[in-house]
Amino acid sequence: VLALFRVHSYESEYAYDGYYDDEGFYDYLDDYGYYEDDGDQYYDEYGYYADNDFFGYDDYYDQYYDYDGFDSIKDCTVGKDGKVQLANGTASCDIKVGGVDKQADLLTGGMDGLYKLTGCKDGRPYYKRQNSTKGEDRILWYSKSFGDWDVSRGPEPTDKDILMYGGDIEHHPVPLFVKTWHLGGDLKSGSTKDDDVYIPVAATVKCADGKVYKPPPVNPAVQKQGPILTDEEIESKYKLIYEKYGRR
Repeated sequence: VLALFRVHSYESEYAYDGYYDDEGFYDYLDDYGYYEDDGDQYYDEYGYYADNDFFGYDDYYDQYYDYDGFDSIKDCTVGKDGKVQLANGTASCDIKVGGVDKQADLLTGGMDGLYKLTGCKDGRPYYKRQNSTKGEDRILWYSKSFGDWDVSRGPEPTDKDILMYGGDIEHHPVPLFVKTWHLGGDLKSGSTKDDDVYIPVAATVKCADGKVYKPPPVNPAVQKQGPILTDEEIESKYKLIYEKYGRR
């Protein structure tokens, strides 16, 4: 359910007309505990009223998840000389992406190619594709917010135009360890999906030099686990995130 969140169609399950109706909207929030009448129960729990964060949604999860742990990740740093420095045990190779172009036949500029280790973002490395055509740069980077690895369009990491993602909420230290990737639904011929829906894609992501690495025994981003959520809670969580941020 987690990996296929962006593939799932909310039109059939939640019914847009009913969801966006005022009464339907608040009924939906009530079902999953994100809203209570006048915020009284929220106030009782936290001592103040929620302020534009889905009626306490952020606080609800902050009490379970150690987000500060994400900020302490230092797998990747940039030295005074401007060179990227990786922590011991972090795979240091450039990345080769393959097998995507034949499936993403509607994507101008493609996605396959050699991605060179270029810089750091949120304590982890990011990679820039070499020899891209003008205006079709590709960046492979780690998203702290979603705990996945994304390929985006542009010269810098950005969540404004995500073309492919993998390893949702798994927080892998490098993209080599991601097993499942998803492609923008509007990038493949014959797909009936919109650009905000992602479909499974067979992609190969490996070291360009042929080296093979094993995942580290400890991943600081997921050392502290949160509660086990039901399918309904997971769907609700991501629906609210999607409504807040739109297409990534």
